[in-house]
Amino acid sequence: MDQSRKNFAWPTTAMDQEDYDGFCQWYAANAPLLKTHQLFIWGAGIRGTAFSILLREKGIGGFFFVDTNSEKWGGYID
Repeated sequence: MDQSRKNFAWPTTAMDQEDYDGFCQWYAANAPLLKTHQLFIWGAGIRGTAFSILLREKGIGGFFFVDTNSEKWGGYID
């Protein structure tokens, strides 16, 4: 990994039940598409980080983050 790039991962250790349930419903409805389409996550903040953790737990990777904060451009999340 390029050491000049900044890691914007949040130290996500918990998620409220409402967000988790929402993710589970979204994943169930979209799981087939995730195997054939590229995924972009809007927002490289705490929810985007949490979302990416749940996706990785489901075996989904290779997604990208989109954020309007120019300070995050060119960075990465874990």
